[in-house]
Amino acid sequence: MSEQHHEHTQTPDVDARPAGLNAGRRKLVRAGLAAAPVVAAFKTEMVLAHSASGNVAVMASSFASATTTGGSVSPNAKTTGLYIPMDQCKTQSGCDELLFGTDRCDGTGKRGCGFAPEIDVKLAKKTLTKLFNMSPDNDTERLAQYLAAGYLSARKYGSDSYISEQRCKEIWQKHGRWSPTAGVHWDLADTCDYFQRVYTGTGFSECLVDPSSRSRDRDCGDPRGGGRHRG
Repeated sequence: MSEQHHEHTQTPDVDARPAGLNAGRRKLVRAGLAAAPVVAAFKTEMVLAHSASGNVAVMASSFASATTTGGSVSPNAKTTGLYIPMDQCKTQSGCDELLFGTDRCDGTGKRGCGFAPEIDVKLAKKTLTKLFNMSPDNDTERLAQYLAAGYLSARKYGSDSYISEQRCKEIWQKHGRWSPTAGVHWDLADTCDYFQRVYTGTGFSECLVDPSSRSRDRDCGDPRGGGRHRG
């Protein structure tokens, strides 16, 4: 399934970075991890890569696929997309008036991003500015911040974004339980783990970030290719 969306609406630039997951709750993709090498390579410069257009993040489908296949990635596969860094999100235009939930879900005339309000009514009623200024203390609040940031990236970069608006809303609707690629199923903790990698700039193999580093003899999960196993 394509993660791309062709809407190029320009939205403003948001400052609190979501708190990290508790170490005990960090979990990688469940499917196939017992046998497959983990693709994590903890080098900040990898995900903080830049293109001429902006910051580059690894797509969830690519990360999940590479992990569960032991690191194999098609040489021509598109593995990345553009994103707005978390510390820039709340400064995006209109965030102080745009609700996280649906239009007028707070009882006013404010427009909303369209995230299902029934998942968390209090979060739905927050403007994006208030959402990004929040200090999250559970995975639902972290997920809301991550998906709001993803939503802004999709609105700004359209089909060049690392995630689409619709995918963000689907992940929220299912409370973080979804399938990033065929045969792989993530729960809320897995999903937050992935987004934490995106927004902290750690945890992706170099061959996923930089296609030119791939070769027939070097898979994304191969330690010789920059991958690193986690015990």
